[in-house]
Amino acid sequence: MRKIILIFFLSFILIFAVSAEAQRRNVTPQHWVPLIKQEQEPATPTQGLAIIYADPNGDGVYKNFEGEKTYFAGTNATYNTFTNLIDANTLAIDETNRSVGINQTTPDANAYLHISDKYIVCKIFTSAGINACIDALGSEGGEVYLPEGTYSITTEVSIDYDNTTIRGAGESTILQMDTNAGWGINNEKDYVTFKDFVVDCNGKDWQSFYASVRMYNATGSKMENVTFKNINSRALYAGCDETVNDKSFLIIDSCCFLGNDASGSLGLCTITGDAGAKITISNCHFQDLAKAILAEDSLLLINNCSFESCPGFNIYAYESAANSSQYSVVSNCYFSNGTVYEDIYIKSSYWIISNNIFRNSSSISISSAGDYHIISDNIFITPTDHIFGIIYINGDYWIVTDNAFYLEANDADYCIQFDNGDNCAVGSNIFDTDVDTAAIYMDADDTGNIFYGNQNTSFSGSNRVYGDFKVYSNFVHAGIDEDTIANDPNNSPAAHTLIPTATYVSLTCQNPNTCDIVMSETGAEQGQICIITNLSSYACDFADTAGVSELAGAFAMEQYDILELIYLSDRWVERCRSDNSP
Repeated sequence: MRKIILIFFLSFILIFAVSAEAQRRNVTPQHWVPLIKQEQEPATPTQGLAIIYADPNGDGVYKNFEGEKTYFAGTNATYNTFTNLIDANTLAIDETNRSVGINQTTPDANAYLHISDKYIVCKIFTSAGINACIDALGSEGGEVYLPEGTYSITTEVSIDYDNTTIRGAGESTILQMDTNAGWGINNEKDYVTFKDFVVDCNGKDWQSFYASVRMYNATGSKMENVTFKNINSRALYAGCDETVNDKSFLIIDSCCFLGNDASGSLGLCTITGDAGAKITISNCHFQDLAKAILAEDSLLLINNCSFESCPGFNIYAYESAANSSQYSVVSNCYFSNGTVYEDIYIKSSYWIISNNIFRNSSSISISSAGDYHIISDNIFITPTDHIFGIIYINGDYWIVTDNAFYLEANDADYCIQFDNGDNCAVGSNIFDTDVDTAAIYMDADDTGNIFYGNQNTSFSGSNRVYGDFKVYSNFVHAGIDEDTIANDPNNSPAAHTLIPTATYVSLTCQNPNTCDIVMSETGAEQGQICIITNLSSYACDFADTAGVSELAGAFAMEQYDILELIYLSDRWVERCRSDNSP
């Protein structure tokens, strides 16, 4: 009798404990879904994944991004179908159970695994499968996780809700574009994030300005750690219509755009109907593209990016209407072009380009017809022949300051070239001393410009009237001519015609009977400066010749004497002379 009473009492306690636990969790025990059978919680991986596991008593639980346990219920019909479906440590789906769905009453349920209201795992590797996952999230959005594999995109993947994230497993998740009609992935919702996957553009030539991925009128949307490869036309189309959404901003971070050198290959296209797209592009790499970034009326912040081996423009920015400004910044970037197109070509105003490295073998680094640009603290390196000015100024009110120009080829062209550029300030720049051509070129249409504090400066130009610009405290130098005059066998003064091709000229007279110097006008340009020094112990005689060399008088240049001339109109004119002979 005592044993019976004891058994009854213990049974009552056990029933009471189970009921209390069920009531505490607000579900009945038979509704719990045992996802995985294991004795202890697995370690949380470093990535921010939801970790599916079972607690020691066998109840189905999952850990959310903050590491908190969240309990959820399933249905009796699917109670036993989820065991061992997901590996707790890797989130890899067991291929033998891929056909299992969480809720058989939901359309297209076989396309996904519904972990929670905010987390869906895609199970069918097609655009239809991804769309089904997005639909299953509902109007409040959430995350669709794309396990590793290749997803065939044959129809448009459309983002239906704000606050949606499409995340892959890194480079092993590949979205392959198997169509070139319409958009591959289209997003016009706010605060949408694409991250951690590869877009294989598959060499598609997108029709009618479509692209692999579109982000449009999508405030706060992001593209993170996404690689676009095999780009043949447009990879990413981003922007907005300001008349629809004037607050739109997009973030593109840590992405890679790899083209195939096709003439139409384009990494990032920001063409918009109206001004207003505000796009931050950081830590990205662009390579082998006809144009890396094509922007219309967009406000761009480009930082810490690299542009390499692009046969066309790296950044091509223009405006759809006159005076449509962009107010953009390019900083801390590396440009390695190597073709006849510009690294940065701007048809709008108000750009800041600073702290970049330009290694361009043959073309212009920065060119613009816009106004009010600031070009500062950049390094320009030209390892081979150069055919235009490194900075090409075709606008007004530029500030070009604190740049370093290293032109490694002797026949390289101008460092800064003006073409209808007025009222600009060029100061505190360093120009390479090994270049035989002028550092700065201006013509008659370039007026009101100021040059100050530059090192190794020389000026050149055609039909330019001296006095249209002001020069303050520049250290002038652009190579040196070294002329040696041989001894005259007739014991007469040796005749020599001096044709200046550089700012500095050193003369060495080897004739004891002196040398007679005549200035040539061959190749002389308006405003050209020539500084002449005699290094020898024999004198070099300069005559005051009307129409050729207008001097203060004849000058017998002894050793270390200096004569400075400037070419004005049609003759050389003396600026000053100094008697430095021992």
